[in-house]
Amino acid sequence: MARNSKGGWLLYVMVHFPFIIFFKVGITSLSIGAKGRAKSIDREMPGRPIPIFFLPLPGAYKVEQELHRILKSTNVVFYKGSGCTEWFLLSPLFVVLPIMIMIWAGYLWLADCFLGTTMLPFFSKWFFYALFWICRVC
Repeated sequence: MARNSKGGWLLYVMVHFPFIIFFKVGITSLSIGAKGRAKSIDREMPGRPIPIFFLPLPGAYKVEQELHRILKSTNVVFYKGSGCTEWFLLSPLFVVLPIMIMIWAGYLWLADCFLGTTMLPFFSKWFFYALFWICRVC
């Protein structure tokens, strides 16, 4: 039975373990979540998918389809089953994650505007501290 994911609002990125050069970009419903989707894919594939980032997003299906079109040249199919055509070599790290991070920053900015808080500067500072630390270690 085909899975009807067009109504999903959760865009996610998963990494494959132990082949950490494979990344999956997909969508699922908020009720299932990225962890639940990883569990359902895990039954059909070698190794283990690990969710690394997610984004609640209205219209996530159209965004996912456009991202798949953009990443088409790096697509890999290494198993048969649910989600097998949504895996890519490294490119989601450089294309999808930055887009998702910018959208999360937009969500924080909106929350700051409506609630009068300073969440965006707070989280931005810690994000860049972590990023610079990772760059120094590598």
